[in-house]
Parts: sequence; structure tokens; C-alpha cells
Amino acid sequence: MIICHNLYVDGSWDLKTDEGGWSVIQLDEDENGNLTIPFLSCGRGRGHSMTNNQMELFAALQAGKYAKNNDGLYHIYCDSRYTVCSINDWIPRWVTNHWKKTGTNKQVKNLGLMKKLHKIFHDDFFNADIQKNGCCS
Repeated sequence: MIICHNLYVDGSWDLKTDEGGWSVIQLDEDENGNLTIPFLSCGRGRGHSMTNNQMELFAALQAGKYAKNNDGLYHIYCDSRYTVCSINDWIPRWVTNHWKKTGTNKQVKNLGLMKKLHKIFHDDFFNADIQKNGCCS
């Protein structure tokens, strides 16, 4: 029997205080329909030149690392269109274009995080997918 786990991720950054954080929570349903939280991870940071998008990407990266190192099928849910579309749609195109945006030929933003996400979600094979309602075109 394949067990499916649900990971929910989020990140945020406050420009006024230069503080932010990220979280990953696993929320599963047992055979009786009861919800369990077998895994929770979070972190925070301070610094200049950070963005909300970077925290969202970092949360997805942490979820991908966790899923890769544990058994089962993982569904990763994220409310950031930028993060979900980057992983599912844009990164494969950027790799083909040598990490340049199509049309503008400019280097993609958050390149270090994007390369790490590519390694976790595209180079390494494991049972995980990342989802958000809506399209990414």
C-alpha cells in the first residue's frame, strides 16, 4: 500500500523589519479519518536584500529535501504561484536556456535557490509533486 503524505509550505518576509520565516508542516489522515501532524519544521531569518519569494522558495526546498529522504508519496502544497510555476513549468525552460529568461535573455532571479530546487525536483527522482490551484502559463 502506498502511503500519501501532504506537506504544506509557506514563507514570508517583512521589508520594514527585515525579518522573515518559512514553514513546512506534514498533515496526514490516519485510517480512522483523524488528522495527524508527524512533521513540522520552521525557520526564520534577518537580513537585507531578502524577499518574500525567496522565503517561499526556501520553504519548498525544505519540503523537497524532507520528502526525498522519507518513504511514501508526497504532495506538496504552496500558495505561491511564483514557487509552483518555477518548479513545475519555468525551471525546465530556464535550464534549456542556460538559466536565462525566454525572450529577454536575462538571468533568472534567485538563481542559487532555483538551481537547488532543480536538483531536488528534477535531477533526483522521488515521489513528490508540488501543486497550487490555477494555471502557470
